[in-house]
Amino acid sequence: MALLASRTINADALATVVERLAKFNRKAAKCGAEPVVFAHTKPVRCTSGGGDTLEPLRVWFVVDIELHGSQPRLDGWAFVANVERIGDERLLHVHPEHEETVPARFRQHSNTCDHCSTDRRRRYFYILQHEDGRYVQVGKSCLRDFMGHSPAAVLSWSVALGGLDEDLEGWGGSGGGTQQFDLAYILTLTAVAIADFGWTSKGAAEAAGDEDRVRVPTVSHVTDHLFPRSWQGRYGVTEHTPKLRDAEPEETADIADAIAWAASHDALSDNDYLQNLGVLARAEIAPANRLGLVCSMLSSFRRDRDRTEAKRVEREATPESNYFGEVKVRADYELTVTGSTSWESEYGVTYLYFFTDAAGNRAKWFASREQELETSERYTIKATVKAHEEYEGRKETTLTRAKIEAHHESEVA
Repeated sequence: MALLASRTINADALATVVERLAKFNRKAAKCGAEPVVFAHTKPVRCTSGGGDTLEPLRVWFVVDIELHGSQPRLDGWAFVANVERIGDERLLHVHPEHEETVPARFRQHSNTCDHCSTDRRRRYFYILQHEDGRYVQVGKSCLRDFMGHSPAAVLSWSVALGGLDEDLEGWGGSGGGTQQFDLAYILTLTAVAIADFGWTSKGAAEAAGDEDRVRVPTVSHVTDHLFPRSWQGRYGVTEHTPKLRDAEPEETADIADAIAWAASHDALSDNDYLQNLGVLARAEIAPANRLGLVCSMLSSFRRDRDRTEAKRVEREATPESNYFGEVKVRADYELTVTGSTSWESEYGVTYLYFFTDAAGNRAKWFASREQELETSERYTIKATVKAHEEYEGRKETTLTRAKIEAHHESEVA
């Protein structure tokens, strides 16, 4: 089973959540669908206000919940994604077990339900895929008619992930509906947390296990600042989650660039994660139930920026590459192996070898079997030039029908 959702909700709502999920699981069982598995932590005390502030002390309790389940299928249809409308744009919550990329048209689809053909400003849609490959977008109220009978198998997933957000409005944090924060403010908190503790995703923290208790997700530092928790420590002393300090100017200097970078990923992007970042960046909001996604915006931008800069430095330090040989002409070339990789597909294993000649001109060879080639070693290779191409702005010569004629071993001093 895949992790469908993890949320922090008001402890007072826990019984209602359990009751609703049990109801949907009973319906799903009648359709032969697997149930949604539910787990939660013990209640944790939260406070705000009081102390030196003018705001009165507020106390409430929250629990962390997790839901696990498999991708439901019914009458040849599989539930693919829940679509949440944010303004005039869309967030896609794709089922973890769905391996295909959702067609781009559903990221910029109209408000029309493909079943009833009614154009209505819905907040939630559901995307389904038939076993023959067709995709459809269906409104929540039309699922029963579209499926032909009770769509419990689909709804069990939609409640678990997409519908859960809808049903839990007013149950998260301190109540009062799904809160929204200013995007730049949340990224400022994220920048401070990264500077003090480093970046840690929720997945990396969970993978670390109980033995590595230092691995706290970055989003937890942010949520603890927004919704401080307290508990009874040793000797009856009340302890509180620490607040984040004020940010230094250099720590937040790239936040505007990060937002602009995220906003550049629109509905035409074939990456659901980047497309969802773009939706929030253009709206300049950070919903409380999407803080994990929002916090990752800054680290993703910085990784992309660093990769781009590293490639620029590498290009400047590497001699300019030009084409060599004539296309479709076979000849001998003296080349040095610079690297190799391989991957497996339905057609078997493909091996890719990279070379440079004495002038620094780059070449590559796709081979159907593994070759006795060693990195940094020089060889005479007879090959046909298949094409002259460019990769990341650098010219490369693609070879085919290559044969190793000689190995020029490195001289030992």
